[in-house]
Amino acid sequence: LEEGRVLLLLDALNEMPITQQASYEDLVGQWREFAETWTKKAKNANRMIFSCRSLDYSVLLSSESLPVPHLTVQSMDRDQVRAFINTYAPGYLELIEPHFKDPHLLKFYGSPYFLNLLCEVVKTDQSVPSGRAGLFTRFVRSMLKREMEKGNKLLSSGNLLHKYDCTLLNDNGQWKSPFALPGIGPRIKQLSQLAFKMQSEEPGRAANEIQISYEEALGQIEYEKPEDILDAGISLNILDLKNGDEITFFHQLLQEYFAARRLAAAPKLELAHQEWRREQVNPRYEEVLKSKNSWEPAPPLPQSGWEETVVTAAPMADDPAGFIRNLIPHHLPLAARCADSAELVKVAEPQREALRRELRDQLLRRMRDPEADLRARLAAGEALGEIGHPEFERQSGKFGDFLLPPFEPVPAGTYPFGEKNQQVRLNGFQMGRYPVTNAEFAFFIDAGGYRAPQWWDTDAARKWLRESNPQAPNYWNNTRFSNPAQPVVAVTWYEARAYCTWLTASIG
Repeated sequence: LEEGRVLLLLDALNEMPITQQASYEDLVGQWREFAETWTKKAKNANRMIFSCRSLDYSVLLSSESLPVPHLTVQSMDRDQVRAFINTYAPGYLELIEPHFKDPHLLKFYGSPYFLNLLCEVVKTDQSVPSGRAGLFTRFVRSMLKREMEKGNKLLSSGNLLHKYDCTLLNDNGQWKSPFALPGIGPRIKQLSQLAFKMQSEEPGRAANEIQISYEEALGQIEYEKPEDILDAGISLNILDLKNGDEITFFHQLLQEYFAARRLAAAPKLELAHQEWRREQVNPRYEEVLKSKNSWEPAPPLPQSGWEETVVTAAPMADDPAGFIRNLIPHHLPLAARCADSAELVKVAEPQREALRRELRDQLLRRMRDPEADLRARLAAGEALGEIGHPEFERQSGKFGDFLLPPFEPVPAGTYPFGEKNQQVRLNGFQMGRYPVTNAEFAFFIDAGGYRAPQWWDTDAARKWLRESNPQAPNYWNNTRFSNPAQPVVAVTWYEARAYCTWLTASIG
């Protein structure tokens, strides 16, 4: 460190265990001071990379004297996902790959952690869960069945599992819903209660891996032999015993899943409340900007730490549509994210579309509300992109489906052109109200626009197409720029012209 020759790779900043004596902000503050000291004090500056699950966790690392640039680790692309499956679940690619026609599912399983879980569960029940709640449910079922088959006494009939629970685990496929787990015995209910209490007991701990003493964990369980619940959780790789006397969930996502089961059964959606009006948000956007470089993306609003738990809980609720509507006043973009989940199997499509329309209208108002913090307006726009902007109409044309954007007429007339304001006579035409979005451009790609020479109507364009052989614009898969509502970026003149030619022909 003194010589400035260290490269530190510091993983999982958001998973630092929080104790009663410390807060997450205190711990991050210590790392900030450490980084300020050892990237400046040494003769040749040391370098540090902090990694964590979500951008908002790293905001606190920045300071005026040491701005910390943010980078986003991209999801795996389709080819990488295929290679992963062929490595870890050989023979199952043909079963899994058709599900990835849904871009939401491909994005979800673009995470190595979730894809690894999928490779494990698909070997057991030969089916592909459509999201996080279903995936973790299948994982827990497979762990329970494994321990039963091994003869774990804690899970035998009459102990932590009722005999009917054991029958369900053995039958494979007789569950009443994709999220059902053994519910008669105390096992699952108590783990869900433990996760929920651990996540909600201390302010500021919800977003982090939480570690409590073994004795404290026993006190959170309402069962005559609480140690049996903890021992069973450890044997199932759901709980982890650290240093001989501290309990945590084996992975933070498992903690959130079990807390979500409790939240779905007894919703407390105020836990996810987020302020969005300029006068109520702390810190103010202007204050946050002081520690940012001009080229960095705007950070999100302060998070509650319950976001992932709420998204996981929504499809498991008895009334998912009611759950989501009750979430709207607390966190509108999060409600939209829940409504866009492929796991809302309990909500019939007409009711789901009515819910989406309601959310679209509110998101559009939020996005244009001058009283809203800029970060809230950005979040509303991104959420609108995911569930569909109401002003874009999907239509079918001679050359495939397309999104018809709202147009504004430009009347015929004489207009000034160029530096010398030369007067040019133009016929009337229509111009899109918004820059062309990723959602619109995606239809051009899906219609085979890069494989159809008629849209590339100059020799230079066709030459560029042959030599470059593009499949999409640069940065098309970069999550920083790929939200459907964002303007498509990194398009060449040739691509922009080809798109407009195709859309004109499609509209007719």
